[in-house]
Amino acid sequence: MEESVHQSIRFGSVADLIMWKNRRGGFLLLGSTTLLWFLFEKCGYSFFPFVVNTQLLSVVILFLWAKSAILFNRPMPQLPNLEITEEFVFMVADAIRVWINTVLAVAREIYVGRNAKQLFRDLIDEKLSLTHRVIQTQYRKIDERLLQKIIAKPTNKIKKMQ
Repeated sequence: MEESVHQSIRFGSVADLIMWKNRRGGFLLLGSTTLLWFLFEKCGYSFFPFVVNTQLLSVVILFLWAKSAILFNRPMPQLPNLEITEEFVFMVADAIRVWINTVLAVAREIYVGRNAKQLFRDLIDEKLSLTHRVIQTQYRKIDERLLQKIIAKPTNKIKKMQ
């Protein structure tokens, strides 16, 4: 039994964007992702300053809108109540508590067991194996592109000299 895209995604509007049924939304999505790609990759813009500058721009727009509403006797912009729920705070605090307890348990094991190698052993082994793989890959590329050509060229010059 084959499922359609709408059934597999289970979100009609997302499927419409993917299948270009909503052309305006599709072009907007394509244009915005292209602009973000250009900003991040080609211009060297990073994500954090982008988010901060976007938020600053929205605050300035809301400020100007509110001031112009007072001058022209228009309604003020509707702002939602910005509140952090107690459930969210407890959820974040619980996650932080679990992480801190894990770190403290590892620190206690290292201190009581006097096993300093445990602290660095797994991290060092993982990073060294990753570094070794990257170096091997780069060496193969250099060997294929450069070293094979260097070795092949002197034999051609020797033949020309004879």
